[in-house]
Amino acid sequence: MDDFDILYMMKTPLYMGSLSKVAEEAQSCDVNEDDQANLTSKNLLVVRALTAMNDFDQLKSFMQGLVAGETP
Repeated sequence: MDDFDILYMMKTPLYMGSLSKVAEEAQSCDVNEDDQANLTSKNLLVVRALTAMNDFDQLKSFMQGLVAGETP
């Protein structure tokens, strides 16, 4: 049996073209801070969605939070 994909609620809107929904789902997506693979994937999905939406103010804030070590 395959592992459960914890990020499926973020991936589906991204690939279906509902980019604003990705940020909403990221808020409710509970990824353990020790799970670096899923945490990295989650952050990349958010960056991709914000970039595609041309929301550079929110992208800048998100990236600054990552650099500061905050969990977005």
